[in-house]
This record gives sequence, C-alpha cells and structure tokens, in this order.
Amino acid sequence: MKRDDFRQYAANLREKNAQHKIRQKSLEEFKAEVKVLERTCTILKSRAGNVDEFLRDLERKKGITGYSTVEDQIQGVSELKEQLDNNKSHSMLELTQLVQQIEQEVKEKKTKLAPGIKKLRTLRQRMTDIEEEYNAKKKDYDTVVN
Repeated sequence: MKRDDFRQYAANLREKNAQHKIRQKSLEEFKAEVKVLERTCTILKSRAGNVDEFLRDLERKKGITGYSTVEDQIQGVSELKEQLDNNKSHSMLELTQLVQQIEQEVKEKKTKLAPGIKKLRTLRQRMTDIEEEYNAKKKDYDTVVN
C-alpha cells in the first residue's frame, strides 16, 4: 500500500469506528428503555387486576352489576357489525365488477352480431313479401280450383 492509500484507509477506519461507537451507545440506550418499559408493563398489569375488582365492587355498590361486561359485549357486537358491513361492501363491489364485465361482453357480442341481424331483418322482410305474394296466388289458385 502507498502512504496516501494507508492514510485514507486509516481515516476511513476511524470514521467507521466512530459510527460504530455512536450506534453502540444508541443501542444501549434502547436496551435500557426496553427494560424500563417492560417493568412499567408488569406494574400496570398487576394494577389492572385491582382495577377490575374495584370496578366490580363499584358496580355492585351503585346497583348496576354487569355494566362493564354488557358494554364489552356491545363493543364486540359493534365490531362484528363493522366486519359484516365491510364484507358486504366488498361483496357488492365484486358483484358490480361482475355486472360491468357481463355488460361489456353483451356489448361486444351485439356489435359482433349487428351485421348478421341487419341481414336477417332484410331477409325476414323479403320472406314476408314473398309469403304475402304466395298467399295471394294460393288464394287465386284455390278460387280457380274450387
């Protein structure tokens, strides 16, 4: 290695080392914060049981036993209704797309069959004219024969 290359390598190494120390310090801070949060979580969980008991006692004293459970059930039903509404909305969207697809196919087939239908109409008109002429001639024939 040349002297300049070595200096550049050393400077690069010092920079990476500084970045590593900064990130290591940040990682340690995060780990400490996680420990604090875990401890806070366990304390809150232990108090949550006491809150539930306190709420039940309070409901019993006020004469509205079971209010919190009914409220939870209502919330559950509300969430279920929301899910059903979302499913219904999704189903309606799929049906709308299916109807649009079918309408598009019908339009395509109409355009594809339009020349044949036009030709059929002219042939039907021609058949009607020939049939009228046939009936008139048959009537004349029947009159002559009888």
